[in-house]
Amino acid sequence: MKYNALVAKINKVMTSRFLKHLEEEAKNDPDKYQQFWQTFGIFLKEGVTSDFSHREALGRLLRFESSASEPGKMISLAEYLERLPEGQEVIYYINGSSREAIEAGPYIEAFRKRGLEIIYTLEPIDDFVMSHLGEFD
Repeated sequence: MKYNALVAKINKVMTSRFLKHLEEEAKNDPDKYQQFWQTFGIFLKEGVTSDFSHREALGRLLRFESSASEPGKMISLAEYLERLPEGQEVIYYINGSSREAIEAGPYIEAFRKRGLEIIYTLEPIDDFVMSHLGEFD
């Protein structure tokens, strides 16, 4: 029994340290983190849905395209929040098969007219991830 508790504690500490390291890498070298994200982002998304104890840290590592970013350029949820207009307290996101499909559809016109940025969730798991994340900062 003590062995299992020790292994669980080591797992929690090591995971926390690794996630902190990834957050620092994302901040200090965004291009390098972008390459990491392209390879391993799906696993971080899966972690948001399955690892409650690290959900907040994993949320800081998520990257998405948005209506205000250039095509192919990923932003963090923290970057999205920095650009929120005064009074907006929610993160808007829309799922689609591609950026082009989303932007060609009628659903974002109301947001454009109001000057609101929308996160583009382009993978099927993304809606599931956002619903599990629940809230961010």
